Amino acid sequence: MNKNFLKSTKLCTLLLAIILTIISISMIFSSFGMLVLQSGALNNIEGVNQADMNQITQSVSFFDSFLVYFQTVLYLILTVFMYIFNSKLKKGVLVSKVPYFIIIFLQVYGMVISFLNYTSFALIGILFSIVIILLALFPIINLFKLEPND
Repeated sequence: MNKNFLKSTKLCTLLLAIILTIISISMIFSSFGMLVLQSGALNNIEGVNQADMNQITQSVSFFDSFLVYFQTVLYLILTVFMYIFNSKLKKGVLVSKVPYFIIIFLQVYGMVISFLNYTSFALIGILFSIVIILLALFPIINLFKLEPND
């Protein structure tokens, strides 16, 4: 029975690693986009007047930029952890539950932001977040079951 819990945990961890890799790549592009907006490099684009550029540049606050950069780094770290955890689980070594809890927290945070800025696209993000939360919950539950009883 322990092998089934370990196998399930390993599968969920691998799926999370793949999904977090995709999220990390998109967050890196978002970070570059944020840098371009902050640097004012869009001033050279034809058809965009200075008033529009000022409005775009002012819409990006320091706090927004900080959150994007912080989330990018956090997702990169979590991605690395998931790949490391997957290799440890292949060897039968139990891993920490903390990164899984952080993943759940990030997804709940994303869902709250999506609810606040609700659009039809946000619904897709919310559904995607629910899938990720479930993928992070299964390993937590299984890791609790796999812990030796004292």
